[in-house]
Amino acid sequence: MNISCTNANGETIYISSVSSEWKYAFNAPGDNRIINLVVNSVDGSAVGGTILIDGEEAALNSSNKGSVSLITQMP
Repeated sequence: MNISCTNANGETIYISSVSSEWKYAFNAPGDNRIINLVVNSVDGSAVGGTILIDGEEAALNSSNKGSVSLITQMP
C-alpha cells in the first residue's frame, strides 16, 4: 500500500510500500485536540482502523465498503 496523511502542521506525508497493518505514532499534548483517522482502500476491499491513546483503544471502526472514518478527542 501507499499512504498519505496530513500532519499537525498541514504538511502531507507520503509513505510507500507499507504492509496492510500500517501504524503511525506521534506525541501530542493532552489539550483536547481532535484526532481523525480516515482509511480508504484503493481497490474497495474491506478496511478497518484503530486509534490508541496511551496504548488504550479510543476509537475502532471497520467497513466492508472500502472506506472508514474514526474520530476521538485527546484527554
